[in-house]
Amino acid sequence: AHDNMKSDLYEWATYNKVLLERHELYATGTTGTLLEQALTCPIGKLQSGPLGVAGLP
Repeated sequence: AHDNMKSDLYEWATYNKVLLERHELYATGTTGTLLEQALTCPIGKLQSGPLGVAGLP
């Protein structure tokens, strides 16, 4: 998420916590850390840009 949207993402993730925690989630570095703070499940952290897709299972 863009830096100016991170607070909105945190609020959205907290609101949808029960639904999101049922899934295997992936995000880029700082967004992944933010989601881990909002949720109680691990987030797979990827590199930004095209290098990130190389880290997907």
